Amino acid sequence: MRPSEVLVTATASAAVVAAAAPNTTCNSVQIFLLRGHGESIPGLQTSITDAISRDDVSSSCSFQSIAYNAHGDAATTCQDQHAGIALLRGALTAYATACPRARLVVSGWSQGGALVTDLLAGGGGGVELTGTCVQPASPALAPDEFPGPHVVAVVAFGGLHHNAGMPWNVGNGSAADGRYPRTEAMLESLSLWAERFRDYCVVDDPLCAQGPDAAAHSSYFQSAYWPGLVAEYVRSRL
Repeated sequence: MRPSEVLVTATASAAVVAAAAPNTTCNSVQIFLLRGHGESIPGLQTSITDAISRDDVSSSCSFQSIAYNAHGDAATTCQDQHAGIALLRGALTAYATACPRARLVVSGWSQGGALVTDLLAGGGGGVELTGTCVQPASPALAPDEFPGPHVVAVVAFGGLHHNAGMPWNVGNGSAADGRYPRTEAMLESLSLWAERFRDYCVVDDPLCAQGPDAAAHSSYFQSAYWPGLVAEYVRSRL
């Protein structure tokens, strides 16, 4: 059965999301989705939520889309990304506050994958997003900083900020740098999440591996292989 969906809109601040928390329906596992640039909600990653839901032995599993502006142009994308990080952090905080026993999973693809890792590693800081704008800096969320202890797994697909040779890399693109790899300081923050983070990349993907095939960028959701692999990983973290 496909898990139900909740929508967190880009117009909601962290304070607004937190204020709504007392009315939250608490699930054993709650998945937060960050879609790719240009995607409609919920996007291709429902294949991931379906696989996790099928393999989840808990009593309830649901997902919610973080509705940051994924349709921005060169003039707004960096600000959209910065706002999306705050929105994701607020949504995680609200859910963990309302449902302290819930296990939280975060999944992002493409621009959403960059946003997910911005939360863990810190955003902006001189690392480009599009090559046409400057993303404001945002602090990294430490694993022991609320709501970090409630986040059991974070997965990213086709991320712009992929770094070669990292222990959390999965796929035949693991040895390649993405279009805009992270700084050493960001990798130090990201390494604190090493057991709870997986960065999926295929070698032909033009964003995470600077590969030649645009179609490879969405290949993570075109068969049962990657969703099954992710579900296995998430299950190991529950």
